[in-house]
Parts: sequence; C-alpha cells; structure tokens
Amino acid sequence: MNARLAKLGALGASLGLVVALVAGSGAMAASHGGGNGKKQPPAPAASYSCATFAGLVSSQSSVAYNGVALKAGQTITTTASPAAAGDQIELVWSIGLSITFATAPATGMTFRAPADAVYNLSWSFLPAGTRPSSLTWTFNCS
Repeated sequence: MNARLAKLGALGASLGLVVALVAGSGAMAASHGGGNGKKQPPAPAASYSCATFAGLVSSQSSVAYNGVALKAGQTITTTASPAAAGDQIELVWSIGLSITFATAPATGMTFRAPADAVYNLSWSFLPAGTRPSSLTWTFNCS
C-alpha cells in the first residue's frame, strides 16, 4: 500500500509541476507574444545535476528529485536493498508534458537521458512479497 501511495504522490507532484509549468508558459506567451522572435518562457529551473547522484545513498521509502539537469546519454543507476527475488524498482520520469513509467529488478535499474533536458525523477520500491522494514537506495551517475 505504501508503494502505491508513494507512486500516486510522486505522480501527483509531477502532474502539479507540469500544470504549473504549462500555466506559467501560457501566461508568458500571452504577455510576450509567444514565438516569432519575441521572448519565450524560461526553461524549467534545474536544482540538481548528474553529480548529485554520484555515490548518493538514501534510506527513504521512495526517492524523488525534481529539476535534474542531464545531458543526452547520461545515466543514473539505482539499486534498492535488501531486495528479494522478484522485487522491482519503478521509475516515473517526466520531461515537459511527457510522463514515462519504467520498472526493473531492484538489484539494478538504469535511466539514460534521451535528450539534454531538465527531468523530474521518482523511484519507488515494489516488493514481490513482504516489504522490507527499511530500504537503502544507492545511486550513481555517469
């Protein structure tokens, strides 16, 4: 139940950010005339980079970072432990209005940035059986 609530919370936060960005860009486009050489809305602010994830360890039940600036091809690897056979990591990531879900074994998941962009990333643990009483998330980026 906690993984589902965390997933829904992460999705809600991502959707809230997307709605705020869309509303803000619409206001900017209206006040500045949109395209045709006129001012464009600012890109989403980046709060984190690949370096943030170099050796990062977290003991939260789920992990989310909004505003991660990555270059195309950079990868963030993630493991969750302890992990039993069948346990999964779910990653929900968004860029602009596009939201993507991916799962992989808890022993290792790799996210490869498809483009130079600012991403919202949220990892959840999906146990195959009994959820461990505590989790350790380990990250790296290259």
